[in-house]
Amino acid sequence: GKDLTRIQAGKISVDDTAGDLSADGAVVTFLPMANVASGNDPPKASAAKLRYSDASHRAVYTGTATDLAQFSGPDGVVKAVTIDLTLSAEGNELVRMIADASVSARVSAEQTVRGDRLDNDVKAGRYLLDGRPAKLIQKKIENAVESCTLTQGLQMTFTKPANGVGKEVSIGTAGTGAQTMSLPTCQDWIIK
Repeated sequence: GKDLTRIQAGKISVDDTAGDLSADGAVVTFLPMANVASGNDPPKASAAKLRYSDASHRAVYTGTATDLAQFSGPDGVVKAVTIDLTLSAEGNELVRMIADASVSARVSAEQTVRGDRLDNDVKAGRYLLDGRPAKLIQKKIENAVESCTLTQGLQMTFTKPANGVGKEVSIGTAGTGAQTMSLPTCQDWIIK
């Protein structure tokens, strides 16, 4: 059912005493989380390997540079070499997600990001993106015409209002500027 955790992998090992789990080889999981919607199924994650620690309530998905780990996050798909999920003590909510290395993610229906590290404090509704550069691609449709802009900086912060609609974006850090430019197409907005 959609409320059951499901794990598929080439090899799965469980430590019954500690409650820890290791999975290797084409790992696919479905983890029910009350605060992460993913259609009719629980949020899906895939990676080369998974390490779950029951004591810390953490699930760490690791991919490779050519076959990234992927997670259906609170606002859409997240891809990175490593995706570290911290769950609530009850295990039914996502508390924090940290994606490291070759990060691409959807942070709203209109915004995708690319960078080196994405830290999402789900409870606070905050994303912190670092990169060299960190990139925000925003898509707009006005009068049936699609357009995209690219904003780059060293660090970007995105906050989600309590009602979950819209985002406020603070770009750059003290002493650093951000650059925004129009893109000829919205191809860079798409997460592949």
